[in-house]
Amino acid sequence: MATAPGKPAQRPDSGQGPSPVLPRPPGASVVGLPGPRPGRATATGEGVLVIGREIEVKGEIGSCRILVVEGRLEASVEVGSLELARSGVVDGEAEVEPADIAGHFDGELTARGELRLRPTARVKGKIRYGQIVIEAGGEISGDVAVLPKN
Repeated sequence: MATAPGKPAQRPDSGQGPSPVLPRPPGASVVGLPGPRPGRATATGEGVLVIGREIEVKGEIGSCRILVVEGRLEASVEVGSLELARSGVVDGEAEVEPADIAGHFDGELTARGELRLRPTARVKGKIRYGQIVIEAGGEISGDVAVLPKN
């Protein structure tokens, strides 16, 4: 569809006026472009899902290699690893290998590998871990236990 220079393309079926058309690099997900962008939920071709600042997501998340939460997540999560940014909040259940927490987690967390709490981390609920590292200032409370060694 051709448009005049400087004017955004029209969506032929939406009837809602101008809509920017962004080029999509080869291999980029339909959900978003690679790399975190504040205010967006982004999936990349490498199995990374970023829930950006000011984004709220509810539901279930599975089958991604890395989940990065900068916004708010109310969900049941079963992913490879969890990275919870300082601005991030998770309410729910998460089963992961490693977890790197700098924000707030409330619920049931199982980190089969290392659970790392950064100085700004606030974690409470039923917490299970393979190994734990709590940096000065990090807080953890609730039913906390190490997983049995295999």
